[in-house]
Amino acid sequence: MASDFAKAEAAIKSKDAEIEKSKRVALDKAKEMIAERSRYHREHKQDAEIIKDLEGELEAARSKIERLEVEKTKEAEKTKRMMDHERQVHRRELTSEMSCIGAAAADRFDKFRRYMVDRDKHEEELVLHSQAFGALDGLGMPEEWGIPVPKKLKDILSAKEAKFKEELKGVVVEDITDHDLTVSSLPRLERL
Repeated sequence: MASDFAKAEAAIKSKDAEIEKSKRVALDKAKEMIAERSRYHREHKQDAEIIKDLEGELEAARSKIERLEVEKTKEAEKTKRMMDHERQVHRRELTSEMSCIGAAAADRFDKFRRYMVDRDKHEEELVLHSQAFGALDGLGMPEEWGIPVPKKLKDILSAKEAKFKEELKGVVVEDITDHDLTVSSLPRLERL
């Protein structure tokens, strides 16, 4: 019986050892599971923080995009207004330059008309002076042939010749220059 008892005690000890071993294995597995769970929990917490940070960055990026879109719209409107203003200024400059060119052309045409009137008047006076001078000079021939010429006729012709000579000097014909015959270019093009 003692041997049965010893066997039973040995069996109990063996079973206790198995139980202890099973407890240690279960405890080790539980510790591993707790460590695994802690690691997952820590990773989940880190992931949640990363997600929160990324959502914050995404919101900041959206806000920045919205602000940049507003700035882009404002800048586009400003640029459009500026281009419209530049177009208007350009049109005004062109209109002004064209009217200056028109005025210069009108002045040149007026000068050319005055030139033609003065030239015609000068030619008329020149013809009258030439006729008076020729008549006076022609009186010398009859005298050379011995035909008397009345002094009164000589005086009248001399007076007419002097009068026409003075009138001829009084007519001034303004010269037409090459500049007057050219079309002026736009002042802006001359600046380039």
